[in-house]
Amino acid sequence: MNQEKNHRDERSVMKQVCKQFHFKPQHMQKGPRNVWQVFDGERWFALKSTSQSADTLALIHDITDQIHDSGYPNLLSCKKTEQNETFVEHEGKCWYLTPWVQPQESQEFDYNPEALVRSLAIFHKQAEPLVSEHVDRTKQVEQEQIDRWKGYQAKLSEYQEVVQNRDYKSPFDKVYVGQIDLVDRLFTFAIKGLERFVEAESGVPPRYTLCHGHLHPSNVVRDDEQFYWIDFDDAEIDSPVRDLAIFLRRFQHRNLDPDEIQHLIEVYESENQLSPKEKKLLAIYLSYPENVLRLAHKYYDKSRIMSESDAVVQLENKIQQMHALFDVVKRLWKAEPQTGQTGRTKPTKKSTKAAAAKALSKATKGAKTAKPTKVTKEAKVTKETKITNEMKPSSQGESEQDLDPEDMNRD
Repeated sequence: MNQEKNHRDERSVMKQVCKQFHFKPQHMQKGPRNVWQVFDGERWFALKSTSQSADTLALIHDITDQIHDSGYPNLLSCKKTEQNETFVEHEGKCWYLTPWVQPQESQEFDYNPEALVRSLAIFHKQAEPLVSEHVDRTKQVEQEQIDRWKGYQAKLSEYQEVVQNRDYKSPFDKVYVGQIDLVDRLFTFAIKGLERFVEAESGVPPRYTLCHGHLHPSNVVRDDEQFYWIDFDDAEIDSPVRDLAIFLRRFQHRNLDPDEIQHLIEVYESENQLSPKEKKLLAIYLSYPENVLRLAHKYYDKSRIMSESDAVVQLENKIQQMHALFDVVKRLWKAEPQTGQTGRTKPTKKSTKAAAAKALSKATKGAKTAKPTKVTKEAKVTKETKITNEMKPSSQGESEQDLDPEDMNRD
């Protein structure tokens, strides 16, 4: 009975919110991730609430609307109220309305990563001059983030201790303990790198832009013509390499080769050049073993929600990715600065509609690729798993200890 009443109350709220958008829904239904699908008789819209403050959401929408209006095609425009607002405040939440595009399941994600990273670079470049007047909202690395990373590193050590005290070690345990030393050393490098960054630069990056903050395959949708970045609720004014690092870690359904990852960085730089200090900061963020950490947390702290076979296959893939990223980190850290390149870049001028359209033609062409080969759930897990000995850093004789965080200030 209570559930039915809650459902009626929710629908009543939806109708009141839609009314402020001068929108009378003829049909509404709960979509994925608590997004409501509403139909006006001609087309479907996505109605979403966010806990983001009204002033922050207004700033995000103002920047994204300007970029969209300049000709950038990979954003969905928000429907506006009669007062020309892009959201409605109701009962302590902000609601906004965009055209509905059906999200694809993660296993069906088949976008061209080159098109995505090029689009991301263009977005960052166009947003950069638009955030220059909002220095009070810029984000910088602080001790809180370093302490949080240290806590995560300690958690990985706790998992290792649990495994070592077991009489019987599962196949996942064996793979995990075989690689934990490298994961721990990379984590240490990432933490020391951030500490050095705070010491040398006060945690302030060379430049700022609007970062999505939560890039993930589930936050990219597409229709028959185009793909779109969605869900900017967590967007922040931060260094562009924060977004780029997240992209390179999370959009790795097939690019596990360091040369391919390096190529994606070069594609990004073809639209938005990175300074030497930004490349070092990118190396630090890429050293953060997020994917191994998340999987270990899921395996050891949560009720078993995957089979042992699936867990081992996922861990092997994430460790393979970690080694590939490790190779890229070494390249970024030791790269010599290009002639005439400085540690800080000047804001670029706003792109015209023609320039934006021309630049994005490369990003949108061929955005869809063949689906990656799926790993079958029936993949056999045996005691003879040899990933520990087989997966070595591609540059033999080098280790993460060769990467000195003290080099952070070297240009």
